[in-house]
Amino acid sequence: MADALTFGRYQLLERVAAGGMGEVWVGLQTGIGRFERPVAVKLLLPHLIDDPRLVKMFLQEARLGAALTHANVVQVYDVGFEHDRYFIVMELVRGVSLSKLISGLQGAQERLSADLLAFVGRSLCDGLFVAHEQKGPDGRPMHFVHRDVTPHNVLVSVDGAVKLTDFGIARVAEGDKLSKPGVVLGKLSYLPPEQLLGQPVDARADVFAAGATLFHLAALEKPFESTTGPTLDPMRLPLVPLRVLRPDLPKALCEAIERAMRPSLDERFASAREFRNALPVASPEAPDVLGALIRRVCAAALIELEAKTERAAKGLPETQPDRPSVQRKVAAPPLSETSTSASALPQLPRDRRGPIAVLVLALLVGVGLYVAFDEPAPRPAVTPPAVAVATPPPAAALQEPIDAGSATPEPAAAQVVPAPVVNRTPGALALEATPWAEVELDGKSIGETPLANVPVAPGAHTLLFKNPENGKAVKRVVQVHPGQRLSLRVDVR
Repeated sequence: MADALTFGRYQLLERVAAGGMGEVWVGLQTGIGRFERPVAVKLLLPHLIDDPRLVKMFLQEARLGAALTHANVVQVYDVGFEHDRYFIVMELVRGVSLSKLISGLQGAQERLSADLLAFVGRSLCDGLFVAHEQKGPDGRPMHFVHRDVTPHNVLVSVDGAVKLTDFGIARVAEGDKLSKPGVVLGKLSYLPPEQLLGQPVDARADVFAAGATLFHLAALEKPFESTTGPTLDPMRLPLVPLRVLRPDLPKALCEAIERAMRPSLDERFASAREFRNALPVASPEAPDVLGALIRRVCAAALIELEAKTERAAKGLPETQPDRPSVQRKVAAPPLSETSTSASALPQLPRDRRGPIAVLVLALLVGVGLYVAFDEPAPRPAVTPPAVAVATPPPAAALQEPIDAGSATPEPAAAQVVPAPVVNRTPGALALEATPWAEVELDGKSIGETPLANVPVAPGAHTLLFKNPENGKAVKRVVQVHPGQRLSLRVDVR
C-alpha cells in the first residue's frame, strides 16, 4: 500500500481510463476497524483547474450524482480536492457499457433478444424518470435533463443491473449558464432536433436519446450515422426502420422505440415513464440472462477489469502505479473542506452543462470526456455565429507626407479605391472519429469529437485527429466555401 497515492480516505491503485478532460482509477476506500471498499475515483485533469466553467461542471456532476439514489443510476459517494486535483468518488460497477456490449455482440455475430432489449429499455427509463422528477432542496422540481444518454453512458453489470451515468452536461432548473452560447452538447448520433438546433430541451430530449440508444443496441447500427453528411438535417429519421432491420422483434417493441425517436416533440412520449410503459414487460430471468451474456461476449474486457478490481480489493497495485500528475499549487477550491460529502456540496450559482457522473466502467467504454470514455463526453461543439458579410476597409484618412521639393507631388486628396467586397460568410464543420479523437484546426486545439457546427472562415483548413490512447493520428485538409456545411468522419483505430 506504500506505493498507492492517497486522496483523503481513498487510495488510488490502478488507472483504468484517461481522456482529454479526466482520468478514472480503481481505488480503495479505507476506514476504522480495517474497513475497506473498492471504489472508482475520477480526477479532473490538472491543467483544466484554471477553467471555472469546467470546474463548475465537474462539481455539478458530483452534486447531481449524489442527489440521485436509484438502482438504475450510478451512485456518487464523495467529492474533494487534494494534491491540487478535484476528484469524485463513485461506486465501482463490475460490467461494461452498452457500447462495449454492442461491440461484443458484433464480434460474436449475435443480437440481443427482445426480452433483454425490453429489460434494458425499461431499466434505463426508470433511471431517467427518477432523474427527471428530482426535486431540489427547496422542494421544487429541478427539471433535470441528462442531455447525453448514449450507449457509452449506460452501464450493465455482470449481475444484469442497468445503470445510467455521466451527468457532466446535465441541465437543471437553475439554468444553463455553464454552457457557452452557441455550443451544441452531446453526441451527434443520438441528439434530438431541438438539441441539435441549440433550442431549449426538456425530458423529451432524453426520451429521444434513449430511443436512439435502444435502436443502436437492437440493430447494432447507429440510427443516424449515414445522415451526418454535408447537410445535417435536424428533422432526420432513421434511414432504415427498426422493424425492417429486426423483423424478429415484436411490433410493440419496435413501435415504442421508433415513437421515442420522432422529430416532433408532440409525437414523442411525454415522459420516460410513458416510454417505459410502452415497452413489453421483461421476464424475471432477464437480469441473469443479460449478466451471462456480458460475461460471454465481453470476456476480455471483464477479465482486465476484474484483475484490477481484485488487486484494488487487496490493496496491492500490480506494479509501481502511475502517479496522477500535479500541475502546480493552486488556490483553495470553492469547497468548505478539503474533502466533503457530495450531497453537502454548496449550491452552484444559478448557472448550468454530461458525462457526467462517471463510473469505472469507462475503462470498458474507451476514453473520452467526463468519463464514459468512448465517444468522449461531449466535447463542446460550437455553433457558427450569425451569417455576416465582411465590409471593405475604410478609405485611408491620411496620405503619405509630400516632399516640398518634389517635382511631381501626389495630389493631397488622392483617391483611395475601396477593395471589392468578398463573401466571407463562415462555413461550418461537423467532425466525428472512431472511436474518438482530439482535434486540432490549423494547429489550434478545438476539443474532442464529436464536434458539431464548428465555425470556420472560407478557404483551406488543416485538421489533425489524434487518439491519445493508441497514438494514431490522421490529417485531413478541407476546402470550405462561403456558407458551406461539411461533415467529416475519420477512423483513428
